[in-house]
Amino acid sequence: ALQLQMELNKRMQTRINEQEAVITKLREELKEAQEQVDLFNGRQENFNDLKNQLDEIRIQFTERLSKFEEDFKRLEAEVTCCRAKKKENVKAKEGLQAPVVHKVALKRLESGAVPQEKKPAGNAGNRVCKILKEWK
Repeated sequence: ALQLQMELNKRMQTRINEQEAVITKLREELKEAQEQVDLFNGRQENFNDLKNQLDEIRIQFTERLSKFEEDFKRLEAEVTCCRAKKKENVKAKEGLQAPVVHKVALKRLESGAVPQEKKPAGNAGNRVCKILKEWK
């Protein structure tokens, strides 16, 4: 009976040691998992910060793009007006028709601004036209 009791104690101690080893291993895995969670949370915060920054950049880009498109349309309209004015002035010189007032000058008059003398665009107008065609 004593030998049986000793054998049972040995087996019980062996099982206890095995269970303690499993518990120790599980604690280590839990600690690693907790570190991974902490790391993930830090990365998630960084990701959220980057996402917010990206959203702000996208908003700024959209605003700049819409302003650029407005400027482009205005510039395109001015170039078209300059071409029409040049053609009308040529026709007026030939005696065919009276010169047309430039649209930009009309806008300035409507807004109360004092119109200024316009200098002929020369090659600059052609370069703007070329840029506008490339843009389209």
